[in-house]
Parts: sequence; structure tokens; C-alpha cells
Amino acid sequence: MELSDARRLIDGIDERIVDLFAERMRLVLVVRAEKEAVGLSVRQAAREEEILDKVSVRAVSAGIPGYLIRKIYACVLAEMVHFQTGVEG
Repeated sequence: MELSDARRLIDGIDERIVDLFAERMRLVLVVRAEKEAVGLSVRQAAREEEILDKVSVRAVSAGIPGYLIRKIYACVLAEMVHFQTGVEG
């Protein structure tokens, strides 16, 4: 495979990732509304840890170092909290 072909494929993957983040952010707003309705805080440390554990296991099964995905998702989750609270990270 040539470099330009590989880059084109990566660009397509990046577009799909952005679309998935957009979908995730729409759902985060639904979750925020539900949390507000029942008086929960935006940040739920136990839920965040559950997500980090789950994506780490999934990463390993996909052949990706779990620690790497855990770091990426820790950043994603922190930014989702900022998004929910209207604070830019």
C-alpha cells in the first residue's frame, strides 16, 4: 500500500471517529439531563472508572495496549465533563 492510500484510509477513519464523538456528545447531553433530574453531579467517578476498565479490556482484545486507550479515554471523559458543565478544557 502506498503512503497516499494509507493516509486516505486514515482520513476516512478520522471522519468516522469524529462522527462517533458527535453522537457520544449528543447522548452525554441526554445523560446530563437525567442526572440533573435526579440530583446527581455531572462527574461520576465510579462510572468513569468502569468505562476506563471496559475500554482497556476491549483495547487489549483488539491488539492495542490497554494503557494507551485508557489514557486517551481519560482525556475524553474529562472533556465530556467540561462539555456537560459548559467549561472549555
